[in-house]
Amino acid sequence: MREYLANKNSHIQSSKNHNLDSKTTTTFEPKNSKNHSSNSNLYSKNPNFKEQNIESKILSAAHFYASKWEFDIIYHFNPKLYDMENIKRIIDAQNESFYDLEGMKNAILYSDLREVLGMFAELRFQKRWSQTPRIPQTSVLGHMLIVAISAFLLSCDLNVCEQMRLNHFFGGLFHDLPEVLTRDIISPIKRSVKGLDGIIKGIEKEEMESKILSRLPEFIARDIRFWSENEFANRVILGDCVRCDIESSEIFSRYNENEYRPVCGELLKFCDKLSAFLEARISIAHGLSSPDLLSGSLEIYEQLKDKKINGMDVGFLLKEFM
Repeated sequence: MREYLANKNSHIQSSKNHNLDSKTTTTFEPKNSKNHSSNSNLYSKNPNFKEQNIESKILSAAHFYASKWEFDIIYHFNPKLYDMENIKRIIDAQNESFYDLEGMKNAILYSDLREVLGMFAELRFQKRWSQTPRIPQTSVLGHMLIVAISAFLLSCDLNVCEQMRLNHFFGGLFHDLPEVLTRDIISPIKRSVKGLDGIIKGIEKEEMESKILSRLPEFIARDIRFWSENEFANRVILGDCVRCDIESSEIFSRYNENEYRPVCGELLKFCDKLSAFLEARISIAHGLSSPDLLSGSLEIYEQLKDKKINGMDVGFLLKEFM
């Protein structure tokens, strides 16, 4: 985690020292972008594909399903564009090759599951800091991924049990899921009226149950409910009950075992604020600033600069970017 953010910081520092005139634009492209098409077919063209493990096949299926979801939007509005029908046949054939996976087959067969997946994907169109111009813009979906990765890497540094690492990743990945229904309500608004945050939480829970969780198989709904409700609470599962009144010190000392399915909500909250801090500081470093970005990043920095979790100094991560 330290090495990853140090490399990120060196990029920001170099951008601070790079003078840009008004006519200059910079385009960032992945290395070896010319090979992107061939890389996307990594699994489907591999002669040993059938012998690959199930995780690789699921990952490949998810990649092609997401590609089809994106293409269907384009196809809906531009069905007459050149070669559209041929591209559609290729993408459909790629997805059909994964019908032996139960989840892929169900996503095609059942409209409820398809619609829920589509709702999740819509978070890529919801912008963070929607009233504040930033470079680069980030989506709620991208923010959730950053929180998930940060939480997982810090969990590895903390040497927690495997189940806690997984819960931190998925907890980060789903922590803003209710925003697909309520949209992104910024924290200052939630704090502006006493009790408003609790009211919003109640609405989110009700909407999640009626519009998302009720349309999913119970074993999936149960996990998503665990990861998305009380997302920043320290919690464990004791028997059939979820306890959310656990001190973070107890999470690491007493419940750091797979059987308890522990979650350190304090860690997820830190990663959530870290992501917001980085979004603000990266935009400032790229030359697009505002009072909201400056005050927001400074407020988060003051809150977290001396933060420790289970004795580990995590506040240093923010100091690298000030």
